Amino acid sequence: MPPINNRWQPSALTPMTTMSSVESEYPAETSTNYCCLNTLNFNQLTLQFASSASYIASVALFGDILLAGSSSELILSFDRSALLAEEAEVARLLNASFSSSGKAGAVKSLAALPDRGILFSAHQDRKIRVWRDRPGDEGLSRIATMPTLADRTLGFLSPRRDRVRRHVTSTWVCHADAISALALSGDGMFLYSVSWDRSMKIWRTSDFKCLESMANAHNDAINAVVASYGGEVYTGSSDGMIKQWRKNKDDNKHAVAVTLESHRSAGVNALAMSRDESILYSGGSDGVISSWRIDYGETELNSTLTGHGSSVLCLGTTSSNLLASGSADKTIRVWRSGVSHCTNGRFAKVMHTCVRVLEGHGGPIKCLVAATVVDEGGADDATHVVVYSGGLDSELKVWRVSVPTTS
Repeated sequence: MPPINNRWQPSALTPMTTMSSVESEYPAETSTNYCCLNTLNFNQLTLQFASSASYIASVALFGDILLAGSSSELILSFDRSALLAEEAEVARLLNASFSSSGKAGAVKSLAALPDRGILFSAHQDRKIRVWRDRPGDEGLSRIATMPTLADRTLGFLSPRRDRVRRHVTSTWVCHADAISALALSGDGMFLYSVSWDRSMKIWRTSDFKCLESMANAHNDAINAVVASYGGEVYTGSSDGMIKQWRKNKDDNKHAVAVTLESHRSAGVNALAMSRDESILYSGGSDGVISSWRIDYGETELNSTLTGHGSSVLCLGTTSSNLLASGSADKTIRVWRSGVSHCTNGRFAKVMHTCVRVLEGHGGPIKCLVAATVVDEGGADDATHVVVYSGGLDSELKVWRVSVPTTS
């Protein structure tokens, strides 16, 4: 597959609205460069495995490889160095379609533990598959399905059942609708899953046992979840709310500590946290990104980032101060943050500016992941980021963005 747009381009930001605080803090960048290193058509790559066309539903980094999950039950594995070298060959291909049943459905989310060689994939069929990268094996091999057989057996025997809808109940270890998102705790000991059935479940990654189930965690479908190293868990829902969950000291169970409202007339589609865990970002179906300042466990609305013309569907942060957002308007925006003066004696105001708009997808951007890279031949005063994005146009794109470092 030949790469497209292999030329560094000067910045040409599209106009943004209602961002006076951002634009007054930082002028629009004129020296931010980018290029699209590679474009891969998912349907061409999966033609021998899938009987129908599919789109890219999820992406994740797994050490030196990039994983992309599709709406047709497949997970493709690419060598990241090959993608960056503009040699987009499929290094490894993982068929996760479960041909024996054919009912796993879309790969809605991926969560990886590279140090342990373990990958979790959430599916439309309400189950989580566990994969292990074994030395010498071809690709990944499936080692478990969650909930496990032991959990399901105990769930049926237990008198406890979670109410899903008015007259519908489910065993507490099983999601009753598609699993929309996964997140791992900072230490990798716990996996959090959220679903369109409005519930959140907590799993132990050592034996894949379900430890907790919060039924009716929101008033509508839950679309996103993110966890901090400090133990806080944030969930975002179509009900327009973000909830922070913490463990109670008394019973060691999770409960709602804070409820945040910003996207009042719109659902929350995506959540992301800065690498230093000082900012939580939420993307809504109103096209707005809200940034929340976190300080010693307290959370306060910091600012709103506008510019997308439609729903924000995915967010990704890097180890630097950069945020990438993908939207139904077919564009990706790259934002840079910087600390301004302290406004209320407690929270330092964090300002953001859009430094680049990436255009090229032919459909809504469904998923993305961003990573900082080292450019030995590049300038020392620039941050180099690679963004991997997948869309409803069935294309996987690899972008390289160079953002000048501010003083």
